[in-house]
Amino acid sequence: MPAARDRSGWWPGKKGRRWCWQRNAAYFEKDQRGRRLPLLDGIKISFFDNKATEFLLFQQGELDFTNDIDPSFKDEVISKKGTLKKTMGGERS
Repeated sequence: MPAARDRSGWWPGKKGRRWCWQRNAAYFEKDQRGRRLPLLDGIKISFFDNKATEFLLFQQGELDFTNDIDPSFKDEVISKKGTLKKTMGGERS
């Protein structure tokens, strides 16, 4: 645990190519149901120089979100109808 903690429900962990934020168990605020905030145990934000690597990790389920994809991957994500492809969680019948 770091020596200095901010007043939010999070405190920063490791920095570098990845930012990790872990839940501050001593945070005082609670939600309307009386549960201690924040409800998540942590957040990890990763930075990639290579969009192909990022897209591959996203496809493999290693990333929950990607902000941007290289246009060369669009046909793997979007159907000719302009909808999200089934392999990406779209077009459910």
